[in-house]
Amino acid sequence: MRNLILRIVLLGVVFYVCGCAVQRHGRMIPVVHSEAENFTCEQIIIEIDKCNAFIREVNTRNREFTGGDVLAFLGDFGIGDSWEVGDAIASATNRISQLEKLKSEKCGSEGKLIGYHAEQQRDGTLKTTPVYKDSK
Repeated sequence: MRNLILRIVLLGVVFYVCGCAVQRHGRMIPVVHSEAENFTCEQIIIEIDKCNAFIREVNTRNREFTGGDVLAFLGDFGIGDSWEVGDAIASATNRISQLEKLKSEKCGSEGKLIGYHAEQQRDGTLKTTPVYKDSK
């Protein structure tokens, strides 16, 4: 009987540790009213870039294999990690689409700022130049 209780407790600890092994990537929040009201065209573009960087980071971390991945696979066959990655990317994609809509409403498409070009200088600094869409 004591041996059975010990096995049950050990099994519970293993499942607990496996459940904690799922990687957490965070979420991008949807555009809130104050952002929609106050963002300038430049700030909208910066936010879109942040979302794209978040997606790249999630994909990079997802490709890395760690010991936690083994535990996560033992606990739920890796399904939790797949859901977490999917939810994280979906939140960023949703925010990007909201920001793109806001950008088209606030900035239009002709003769407006569409992004920045970054160039490395000889002294190691980064020079950014705004890029505008031609108004043709």
